[in-house]
Amino acid sequence: MMLNTILKLAALASFVASVTVLAIYVPDLDLIAVLIIVAVMAIYDFLIRPIRIRNGNNRQR
Repeated sequence: MMLNTILKLAALASFVASVTVLAIYVPDLDLIAVLIIVAVMAIYDFLIRPIRIRNGNNRQR
């Protein structure tokens, strides 16, 4: 269980780092906006959603 959490965090950190490098080397405002949206969605999917499901707050609104 702990190894799974460590691997998820490492994968998320690697993804966010690669998106950040792309945003730095291609400084287009539209691309940066899309990359921020994608990074926020990944963070929600990897971190926030499992916590909400574990706490029983997974109701659809």
